[in-house]
Amino acid sequence: MNAAAIAPEVDVDAIIAEHSRSFSMASRLFPREHRRDARVVYAWCRRADDLVDTGPPEAGPARLAALREELDAIYAGAPLTDPVLVAFAEVVGRRAIPRAYPDALLDGMAMDVAGTHYARLSDLLRYCYRVASAVGLMMCHVMGVRRDEALIPAARLGLAMQLSNISRDVLEDWERGRLYLPADMLAAAGAPPLIPAPGEPWPDAATPAVATVIRQLLDLADAFYVDADTGLRDLSGRSRLAVHAARLIYARIGHVVRRRGCDPTRGRAWVSTPRKLWLALRAAASTLLSLFAVRGPVRPPTLELVLTPELLVPSRAAVTSLVSAPAPAPRRVGLAALLVMAVAMTCATPPAGAEPTRPAPAAADAPGTVVVALRGFDNDDGQALVALFTSKRGFPGEERRAHARAPVKIVAKRAQVVFEHVPPGEFAVSAFHDEDGDNALDTGLFGAPTEDYGASRDARNTFGPPDWEDARLTLAPGERMTVPIRIH
Repeated sequence: MNAAAIAPEVDVDAIIAEHSRSFSMASRLFPREHRRDARVVYAWCRRADDLVDTGPPEAGPARLAALREELDAIYAGAPLTDPVLVAFAEVVGRRAIPRAYPDALLDGMAMDVAGTHYARLSDLLRYCYRVASAVGLMMCHVMGVRRDEALIPAARLGLAMQLSNISRDVLEDWERGRLYLPADMLAAAGAPPLIPAPGEPWPDAATPAVATVIRQLLDLADAFYVDADTGLRDLSGRSRLAVHAARLIYARIGHVVRRRGCDPTRGRAWVSTPRKLWLALRAAASTLLSLFAVRGPVRPPTLELVLTPELLVPSRAAVTSLVSAPAPAPRRVGLAALLVMAVAMTCATPPAGAEPTRPAPAAADAPGTVVVALRGFDNDDGQALVALFTSKRGFPGEERRAHARAPVKIVAKRAQVVFEHVPPGEFAVSAFHDEDGDNALDTGLFGAPTEDYGASRDARNTFGPPDWEDARLTLAPGERMTVPIRIH
């Protein structure tokens, strides 16, 4: 008998009600077939956070290591007894949640354990992606989406929500010995160097400068909220209602903080129950209108989102819509300045492991860059062979007809290759695990591959090689695109 059959039922409703009233209310709006799975994902995230935050600080690294071992067991299908782990493992398997997302959440918690100093805005946004966007990406697998492109707005919704939380909890975090506000933004606002420590009194002299930075972060959150709204159309009706309600409630937190002058000493901002109900009604009205415009089935995403510097910068359209809206002149100027800062900092200091970016040329025929991120290898043996095609001729197996091809080393069952100077237009990528290193895809008696392979958009064909139409993507002039491929 497996662990799931003998483990006690986990009370996910009680966990959510205790820790997050905003999520508790929003999750009630999910369709029945998604509601429990959404709460199970939240319960696992909450359990991990509580394990890391409770107990002496020096125990944090060991607790994180234990959480990673639990993830190993979950993704290996090993027996489990903890009811939260059993429930989460079942959801992971049924909803095909990639390991990279819960791993990213633990990476964010590791930043808290290490007492990370956030020198720049890019550092803070990387943290926000790990602790919030990763949760939203898991939720995309729970709810289903119409298009994989919905993953980007989902990630930006996580950025917005976490910035709202950070802006609300500055004093509470300070009392715990944490400060998430970027040091260079604080210095630019005129704050003295701030060194948080548990029990350290709040530095009243720094309050005006801190209020300025909070206001700037809330402006940035607003831009990410606008970007997030573009993904609502890719959700089913009830899921859209739940996500839109949560988005409005979290954005309202920022409104309350602003109304208090962004002063962290004026108490924790919260949204009243009547206001939450009103915002839920607004979300319902928007959802009803959308039902007449968007139709189609939803399904789990087939691609895995990869963190890039571009993901951490709001779109120009989002910022323009906020700058153009009626608002006091100082806020318009502040938002424009913050956008410039975000672009400069994020592109100048990409996350570890990310490829550096460069400005896109303006010419219509300017070549672009394709970053192929491979995952799913069974081992690190041999090499991966990757081919990029700019026409269907020869795709996927005639590598001599490829625009470019490259061997790449496999490390920790992952690999990455960058193709520069790719002409704009349609393209597709094929790859396989050349375990024996003979530079050829091994096949069996009837021509079926005996080595694992994959293609862009995770295209697959039961009775033959992947079709060009299923694998093709479009590269804009000067664009830098990341293409995740699962090898299996």
